[in-house]
Amino acid sequence: MKSASEDGGACWRKWYRTHSANLLRLSGPPPKNIRADQLKLTILCRYVGALLKNQRVFRYLGKYHSIELRQLQSVLADFERRRHTPPDRD
Repeated sequence: MKSASEDGGACWRKWYRTHSANLLRLSGPPPKNIRADQLKLTILCRYVGALLKNQRVFRYLGKYHSIELRQLQSVLADFERRRHTPPDRD
């Protein structure tokens, strides 16, 4: 296996492409008009949702951090509910 300096950065470029593709897969295509904080929240919620689908992570959080797990589930449920509710237009 070559080091990062020996492969000319190919390893990092591959990691970045894979990472970007996974984020896009988790969050879906980005909307055309969205603020940066909304985009970050969307990505974060999708990532946490994917983590909670992992049974080992879910069991660990349930066993050692049950309060935080319930809070994360509540935030994700609120996010999903708001995502499917059309915004108020005044």
